[in-house]
Amino acid sequence: MKKRIELFVPGDPQSKQRPRHTNKGYAITPTKTRDYEHELALLYEYNYPNTNYEKTQLELSIYAGFKKPRGYKEGTPTNISPKDLDNIYKIVGDALNKAAYDDDAWIVHIKNIMKFYADNPGVLIVLQEKKNLKCPDRYKNHFFNI
Repeated sequence: MKKRIELFVPGDPQSKQRPRHTNKGYAITPTKTRDYEHELALLYEYNYPNTNYEKTQLELSIYAGFKKPRGYKEGTPTNISPKDLDNIYKIVGDALNKAAYDDDAWIVHIKNIMKFYADNPGVLIVLQEKKNLKCPDRYKNHFFNI
């Protein structure tokens, strides 16, 4: 079993932006998204050279720390960021294609994905093998004839 990988990417977390379509029908990935995905892949390859989970079921956790806004008071309810969690997952999942795994379809369990305010903004990506994945007992009646 390969070791657990923890990759911290400093800076404001980014989310996957919608592709732009040309008049000829082509879809173009926005530059900001493409650059951030490239940065994540390079950081992974630099920190974990020759570490690719080939044909392995994976568990992923993503922790997105955003810069505190001016005047923020601890404990005050506020919308942490307009960036949706699903788009943060998409940019991380796509960025690590071919660098960390063959395809993000191998991610079979998302353990955690959360956003919060932080003194040091960034994204922490935790990746590890997931063995013996099965439906939790408490939900089996929904999926199986028991």
